Amino acid sequence: MLTKLLSVLALGLGGFLIYVALEPAACTISREILIKASPESLFPHINNSKKMNAWMPWQDSDPGVKMQYSGPEEGVGAKSSWESSGKMGLHG
Repeated sequence: MLTKLLSVLALGLGGFLIYVALEPAACTISREILIKASPESLFPHINNSKKMNAWMPWQDSDPGVKMQYSGPEEGVGAKSSWESSGKMGLHG
């Protein structure tokens, strides 16, 4: 009886492993959003950390958030970090 049970379990496990081995190795997940604005009007807000805060939706969840900026005003190397005891959590 025990031999039959182990045989059934081994056969089930073997079948599962064969199934998994035959599945595609890569998986792609993507999302899209349509923004009704021109790239020219959006780029200055993405390129500048301080301007980005004007539309950052989660900043409203903690009015006491402390923002810090480093690096150049805009472009490559511009960085922002924050301290928050509210919903924005701690990031640095």
